[in-house]
Amino acid sequence: MNEIKAVFAEIERLLGGTDFLPEGRPEQPPMPSVDNVSFD
Repeated sequence: MNEIKAVFAEIERLLGGTDFLPEGRPEQPPMPSVDNVSFD
């Protein structure tokens, strides 16, 4: 958990104190259907 906090602290430092993803998390693409999964 400390590593995650450190990563976000570094992102905040690099962004000059502005929020990371101020609009929130971007919309994720839909998951593939079970029929469309391939492990090749």
